[in-house]
Amino acid sequence: MTKISKETKIKAINEYLLHRRKCSLAYVARRYGMSRTNFRTMVAAYEHHGPTIFTVPSKITADFRIQLVRRMIQNQASYIGTAAHFGFLGLGQITAWRKIYLQQGSDGLRSIEKGRPSMNKNKQIKAAKNSLKAADKKRIAKLEERVQELEIKNALFKELASMKKDSKRFSDSRQSISNVS
Repeated sequence: MTKISKETKIKAINEYLLHRRKCSLAYVARRYGMSRTNFRTMVAAYEHHGPTIFTVPSKITADFRIQLVRRMIQNQASYIGTAAHFGFLGLGQITAWRKIYLQQGSDGLRSIEKGRPSMNKNKQIKAAKNSLKAADKKRIAKLEERVQELEIKNALFKELASMKKDSKRFSDSRQSISNVS
């Protein structure tokens, strides 16, 4: 989806408002490459707030989200009507905030962190995983060395035990020969 400039949005809205009887909302939205729902939201917000809706965006705070959702629920207002009243064009955000409010209450809306998670955190997590992998590889190598060492010791003990048996047999056979003579 291409980004549409503020000037183009205002031009489309003015065209629609000027020729409302001649052309439909869907026609103007399609002509300017906008979805009908988004264009309808823009028109409603423009009628309520004027062109400043595009130049001075609403400041999004926890209180703003709570106030918006409470008004929407109390007045049984539509998403578009609520967006127009508050001058906020993010219908998807309003939908998500309403869902959070209904599930978790106002505390859920207060706990929302602004923006996307930092990419640095993701890089740090990957680096930590890689360092763990390197540490694990070293540990595995040490453990393999230890296993090999223990296998050699075990083989030596078996050989020693076998030699003791052989020497005992040899000494027993000597005694029996000396007893016979």
